[in-house]
Amino acid sequence: MDEYKKSHERQKSKNLEEDKKQYIRDVEFKLSLKSVSAEKLNKKLGVSDWKDRINECSDSMEAWSRKFNMENVIDKLSREYTCANCGSVKDNYYPWEKDGKKYCSLECQDGKDQKNKKLRGIFNIKELFDWMRKMGATEIKFDATTNQIIIKSNSGEQKINIVDSGLSQKLQQELKSTQEPITFNQVDDEFNKKKNKNDRAAIIGAILIVGIILAVVIGVVIHKNKKRNY
Repeated sequence: MDEYKKSHERQKSKNLEEDKKQYIRDVEFKLSLKSVSAEKLNKKLGVSDWKDRINECSDSMEAWSRKFNMENVIDKLSREYTCANCGSVKDNYYPWEKDGKKYCSLECQDGKDQKNKKLRGIFNIKELFDWMRKMGATEIKFDATTNQIIIKSNSGEQKINIVDSGLSQKLQQELKSTQEPITFNQVDDEFNKKKNKNDRAAIIGAILIVGIILAVVIGVVIHKNKKRNY
């Protein structure tokens, strides 16, 4: 019985190794098919060698799951492109194209919004504004090779890992998609634009509320006067 168990375990281990080899071949084929380099996949996964992610698995199901996820990542990487206008990295299935160049939007294709093109894709402006002001940053840039934010200020330059930056996950992802440096002046301008827009909306809302209140008061007064006349 013990010999049978040992034989079964050996065969199971052998099958696992064969499965791993097959899954690695599958991923290699996908890389070749989609014209994606192994270095690009490693960088996206944050590993030195993607094969280790499969080889370290203790069962075939886990290895297959990782293989499947890698193939999805490769599909996404094969669609990635850098917008020729704003520099944002996108993975749209059907980007706008013109003169052999790819764009993330019709506005970028038409060459609009040049002034704030580096801020395209950054939606958490207030959080970025508060963080840059707190750090005393005059300019920041994300370094994808080290996963760090390079912070320039009047006192010099420092680097901080984006994970340890204290920024929200959403803003971290937005910063990772940027290709060019972002200056505090740009963020300040964008922040003030949104603030003024919100202030105008608040004023309009307040005027509408006051108008409604006045209309109700006038209506009540007119109604009371009518009752007196009767």
